[in-house]
Amino acid sequence: MSTSADIDPGPHPVAAELRTTLERLARALTHVDLDTLLACESEMASTLAATDRPIAVDPAARAATARELLAARAALVRCSRLGATLADLTRISLAARGIGQTYDRRGDSRHHAGVHGLEAKG
Repeated sequence: MSTSADIDPGPHPVAAELRTTLERLARALTHVDLDTLLACESEMASTLAATDRPIAVDPAARAATARELLAARAALVRCSRLGATLADLTRISLAARGIGQTYDRRGDSRHHAGVHGLEAKG
């Protein structure tokens, strides 16, 4: 006979949604899937909006929630590395075409001379 104490409540839903979205984001970065990247942005925003207030985790769900959060952290690190690699590849590809970077990671405009702005002497 199963009692309510035997039932694993699983991880907190916010932790599970966060991990799932970050893993989808990592796959989208790997496959350069813009539609999924954009969808993940709105999913992440709505998931994180739920954290505006304190989240109570059932003591029986703490271990499962901790595992989800560790998996989410690993997915976040993967997304960060994949994003940096993709940004570097884009920058190198544009530089090879003689196009300089016109904005930074925050989206601020940069006024750096591109390859066309260089002058060689000698």
